[in-house]
Amino acid sequence: ENYSAAFLFRILRKKENNIFARLNEDDMKKMKARLIEMIMDTDAAHHYNLMNRFQLGLDTKKLSRGLLSSMILHVSDVSNPTRPGPIAREWAYVVQTEFFRQGDKEKELRLKKSPFMDRDDENLPQMQIAFIDAVVQPIFRLMADFMPLIEDHCLKPLHLNKAFWHNMMQRDIVKIDDIKSFLDCHKNDEVFDMAESDYNFGDRSERSDHSMPDNSPIPGIPADAKLKGKPERRVSMIALHDGTYTNEEDPEL
Repeated sequence: ENYSAAFLFRILRKKENNIFARLNEDDMKKMKARLIEMIMDTDAAHHYNLMNRFQLGLDTKKLSRGLLSSMILHVSDVSNPTRPGPIAREWAYVVQTEFFRQGDKEKELRLKKSPFMDRDDENLPQMQIAFIDAVVQPIFRLMADFMPLIEDHCLKPLHLNKAFWHNMMQRDIVKIDDIKSFLDCHKNDEVFDMAESDYNFGDRSERSDHSMPDNSPIPGIPADAKLKGKPERRVSMIALHDGTYTNEEDPEL
């Protein structure tokens, strides 16, 4: 996240890329701080804290623009499983490949294996279902409470993709190459119809028969990430810069 923030401003230094060129120095300082906060909020270690902050904003009807912008960016960051099936699968393949590269490095350095990163224990459907259950479905459900259109545009494709991965698990097709071969042989076959009929779109429950056990590792989420607890709200960097913060008010923009 630190690298992403630094690289963003490196891009913006080029005149042809600087969409903020008309901002004065004070407004640019605030914009820079806001962008940094948004990017840092995409850190997987902050996932549950961000959800808690957003839930508190909804409950108190004090949902700030800054918090909403952080939530939108983070939701976009984990949105791959909500995309149409072919796109979602391509992203899943890319993520699995990236995980394996990290796993190879962990072996080289004799570090403890991270979940789903050992190419000798490949199981892409299990990884995708675990990620959907623990990360994507809950945060998109939360966003749907604020933006109901997410139900049709994001959650329905998500449920179809989850049903597809469950279908692959039932067939014991768990490796990327085998999944691709299966799809090539069944482009117009029952696997897609089965996936669609396999999910009841009227069911708003967070978990279903497709869900992984509660103690399953979560792909990309640190094992010690905070799952529950009192919502925490941070002091806004912008509030600190302009001296507006007091202990009596929530400074989050």
